Amino acid sequence: MRPLDAPLLYRLVREGREPGELLSPYDRRILIRNMHREGATDQDIALVTRWTLFTVARLRDELDLPPNHSHPARKAG
Repeated sequence: MRPLDAPLLYRLVREGREPGELLSPYDRRILIRNMHREGATDQDIALVTRWTLFTVARLRDELDLPPNHSHPARKAG
């Protein structure tokens, strides 16, 4: 895997401080993969990146990743 195109911007988007639209296509794919690996749902990703659920699902599908589902512990909180 190559380095991120814009590591500082990636961090700001990951923290929800900047919109995901600012990321390069490569960095968007890395963000989706990393958040998905951590168990984030499409809704979780949409909230952080400010993308629509449609956009998140489209990007996730392009990466051939199945949707993550909410964990029972999350709902109880």
